[in-house]
Amino acid sequence: MDQQLDIVVGPDLAWRWKDEDHLKRSVELGWITPDEASGVWPEGERVISLIEARAPPFDNSWTHWRPDPAWAIPQLNKNWNAIPPAWRYYTLRTQLAGV
Repeated sequence: MDQQLDIVVGPDLAWRWKDEDHLKRSVELGWITPDEASGVWPEGERVISLIEARAPPFDNSWTHWRPDPAWAIPQLNKNWNAIPPAWRYYTLRTQLAGV
């Protein structure tokens, strides 16, 4: 489940919070409870501690990873075009922004 709160991390590992207002609005709309929302912050802080410690996956140990050449190339589901239209995403973003 998307908890609405994001951490943007740059190549230099500088970070910033993103979408704090979306988390607050999710509570206002009743999508998550205040208790659930308050639990999101400690998890964000835990991730920030990994970023600042340059711990995996923020330690660049994965940058040379390549998939096994024997793996099959993934194929789109035959109903790939049945994904909900973009207007639903727009509607969600509008509700989160309080517009």
